[in-house]
Amino acid sequence: MSFEERITKSERAIKAFVEWAEGKGLNYAFIGYEKLISSNEFKNKLKDMDDITAKRIRYFPDMILLNKKAWLLEIKNSKTIEKDAYDTYKGLYSLGWNVGIVFFNEDEDIFRFTNIYSLEFTLPKTSLPIIDKYWIAPRKLQEEYPKWKNKHPNASGTTYAYIDFDNSDFKIL
Repeated sequence: MSFEERITKSERAIKAFVEWAEGKGLNYAFIGYEKLISSNEFKNKLKDMDDITAKRIRYFPDMILLNKKAWLLEIKNSKTIEKDAYDTYKGLYSLGWNVGIVFFNEDEDIFRFTNIYSLEFTLPKTSLPIIDKYWIAPRKLQEEYPKWKNKHPNASGTTYAYIDFDNSDFKIL
């Protein structure tokens, strides 16, 4: 799937979630990286920075949802999660913040929710390098990475894991 196709799919998930939240009378605000960027120059500069603050800004959750509590939510429509995003969410959770993942299954037109601490991963079946048991790390191919990237031009190369939907505590919204 191309980057443009992933963006379009993501936009459909966010639009569907907004419609769902508004239908329930819930308040929300967008706060993610995409909404904070004032220019492409800023976005590129932040992306090129290799410090923890820049990474945490880039991988901040998509929105705030107000219900009985305030929640930071990441709206997902893929079965994977990037390690930098997961580390950001776990860091926020460790500070006492409510952080959740909302997965939109477009085929069934349903949302599933879980707290970040309840997210589980599947053991990967791949020839790519693996770190910390679950995380697939294409860039760890080192000198072979450019060849891999040429074969997978739409892949970002970012370290990621597959979400285990059977063992994570997802609730249907």
